[in-house]
Amino acid sequence: MFRRSGADKLTFAVQESGVSMPIEPGAALVDVERSVIDMGHLDRVLEEGWATPAWCSLVGRVAQVGGEVDGIRVGDRLAAIGPAAGRVALPAQECLPVPDEMSPDRAAYWALLAALIRSMRQLRIEIGESALVLGGGLVGHLAAQLALKAGAVFVVGVDSRSKSAGAGVESRQQGIAPLWVADQDSLEAELPQEGADVLIDTMSDFSQLAAMLPLLRTGGRALSLAMSDERPVDIDLYSDVHRRSLNLMSCSLKAALRRKPGSEMSAAGESEFICHLLGDGWLDLPRLATMSARPAPSAEQVLPAIEETGLLMRWQDS
Repeated sequence: MFRRSGADKLTFAVQESGVSMPIEPGAALVDVERSVIDMGHLDRVLEEGWATPAWCSLVGRVAQVGGEVDGIRVGDRLAAIGPAAGRVALPAQECLPVPDEMSPDRAAYWALLAALIRSMRQLRIEIGESALVLGGGLVGHLAAQLALKAGAVFVVGVDSRSKSAGAGVESRQQGIAPLWVADQDSLEAELPQEGADVLIDTMSDFSQLAAMLPLLRTGGRALSLAMSDERPVDIDLYSDVHRRSLNLMSCSLKAALRRKPGSEMSAAGESEFICHLLGDGWLDLPRLATMSARPAPSAEQVLPAIEETGLLMRWQDS
């Protein structure tokens, strides 16, 4: 369980590992090596008092396989999106194979990158376009970098914790990194006059998404990766969407893992691309807070105040 401990500390009570659990048909039980959690998601866990994060990107080895599962065996190395724990039961259809030679710290990103690649391909970003990213956590930073890899020449993101606007401007001018701003007023000053070509929402806040739609140019495309927020939000589909010919798309990260990569990219091609992103310096991995977690029922870890975009957990045997 996560809880706040003082003004600048987080306390993490680690879930138990190594316990046997019933495996339902279609599922695999995985002993987790590494988990990566988006700090934006972790903030919501703390604010709303959830027992554990609803999701993280993880990699581990199969310990048990349920019935009706084909193509997965005990000992296989898999990536998935699931809860933060040392041992988790996961739907087999949401698990992806990971090369044995990849380091655990990098392999922990595999499922998240695969889900983002499959989701963002719906946007069909073209060379020379501009992109707006809503949300500056781990998912937002990775989405911004993937937009650059896809051909966008100008990417600006909104991150309320951003404190390095000057460095962002310098990086943007060098063409090597997105520009991050702290609020919508700063964002509007940075966007092209006609608006952004694409918008990527990673914040689970549809009211914010609705506020950002006017910043898209006529004919622009918007992708929402945040489908867990069930609070009702009024969006004027005529003036904000239909009349301006906007194209709205949505996809959850776990749903993206259940889909095949698509006719334009084979599973082998997707795997090779992710290997390049993680292993060849193509991707600037966001700064992470790191902690080692011993999966014992009462173990607790304390880490400093968080400025990073993600938390990397290294699971160890008790």
